[in-house]
Amino acid sequence: MAFEKATRKKVKLRAAFIGPSGSGKTITALQLANAIVDRYGGEIGVIDTQGGQIFDYAETKWAPHGFDVDSLDAKSSCEVVHASLANAKKAGKYSAIIVDSFSSTWIGEGGVLEQSEGFDNSQAFAKWKELNKPLTRLIGFIQRMPCHVLITMRTKTDWVNVKETKATKDGVREVNTPHRVGTAPMQKKGVEYEFSNFFRMDEFHVMTVERTSFSDWDRMQLTAPSATTFVPLLEWCDMGKAATPFVGVVGRVASNAQLEEFYKKCQSLWAWDKDTARRMFFSKNKVTPDSAEQDFFEEQLNLVRDEYYQKVDPSARPAPEVPKAEPVGE
Repeated sequence: MAFEKATRKKVKLRAAFIGPSGSGKTITALQLANAIVDRYGGEIGVIDTQGGQIFDYAETKWAPHGFDVDSLDAKSSCEVVHASLANAKKAGKYSAIIVDSFSSTWIGEGGVLEQSEGFDNSQAFAKWKELNKPLTRLIGFIQRMPCHVLITMRTKTDWVNVKETKATKDGVREVNTPHRVGTAPMQKKGVEYEFSNFFRMDEFHVMTVERTSFSDWDRMQLTAPSATTFVPLLEWCDMGKAATPFVGVVGRVASNAQLEEFYKKCQSLWAWDKDTARRMFFSKNKVTPDSAEQDFFEEQLNLVRDEYYQKVDPSARPAPEVPKAEPVGE
């Protein structure tokens, strides 16, 4: 390992939406996913851990692009969610993945808290260390996903009295009005630091930006965000160079022009030699590929190449190889 000059790279969002029930977490995550598909193409995948609640938004104005769903069983453990994300990565067609809700890995059936039941004090430290390992691996896998990943989390709920000016029979006066507010997310303490963008929703569907690297949005409050609202955030994500020539393209690209540009870039750089391309890709990223990563890379490479042949230039498709005739023995 060696130090190198830091340069601005394109980034993939790791965004969390937290809030009490009914605050609009899922709808707002869908709006961001819609903006991602509008900009980059691809599809939306949803990992549902809430008994199918996501189907309420299918074929509605909240999901103009539609979405695929992996409805997990009642026990949404870290391992189950991890496996679903791995399947989404292997599919290679999703530009945005939503995990709704990530809290289930902590408080749901099969979650960390349920698994911790029955610990005695003498075992607590060692047991918690073991229980946290799947969650740590899951968060690490989310960080390495090649697409944008959005999660929702429930929050603990509290009530506060807010002074408001209201007209009463005795005239205009200040009165205390109870409001429901979300406090800490129902997840491991400090989980907010694992996500580059952390958004808090309230009962009035106002989104407060609590954490982001996009300085223009620092501490901003946005009411009922739409897909258009998130365009500046995605423009910020695209500033700088791509992390690699290939990994920025996930699934199907948005237009023939983008497809042709990408095809030519790959053709000139790699000459479509898969073995050479794979070696260059992994050596550039200084990682040792496992078999799953190599399979994913080849699927993506073939996907873009085949789509180019179908949509842009069918004549570029190589002629099928004719098997050589074996010499006839004397």
